[in-house]
Amino acid sequence: MTPMAYLKIGGAALAGLLIATTVWYVGDLRTRVAEAKARIATQAATITVQQAAAEQNQRTIAALQAAKDLGDRAQAADARRQRSIATAAEKAKEHIRHVTIPDDGCRAVDARDADTLEQLRGLLATVSGGGDADGQDSAAGGADGGHSAAASAGSVGQP
Repeated sequence: MTPMAYLKIGGAALAGLLIATTVWYVGDLRTRVAEAKARIATQAATITVQQAAAEQNQRTIAALQAAKDLGDRAQAADARRQRSIATAAEKAKEHIRHVTIPDDGCRAVDARDADTLEQLRGLLATVSGGGDADGQDSAAGGADGGHSAAASAGSVGQP
């Protein structure tokens, strides 16, 4: 064999090696690209699922906020209702404390009814903190103002 033949064989082997290396490299690149595309598709699907979950969470948060706002409004309405009831009860207590029974006002009111009214006044005074154990107010107008049994039957309360 001549040196030229070796050169041709060597050149052909080198060309074959370059072609084989190029084919292997291109195949490896295609595999890597396919794997990267698969990872990207998986991550895109994961992102889509996470976005859907985030949107659902946002809807849930909005629903909970609406429920909280509704609860706050209901609580405020209940507080107003309770204040109204307390005010009405206090007005009724004040009316009972200061009711007057004229001597000739009603034949149905007798001494027993007046005693019951005085006991009720005493109870209201002790429950609301407005009197002593005998139901007498310690404030001005207490014993002599008609809030106790010491007041005359004709002027049991203040108008």
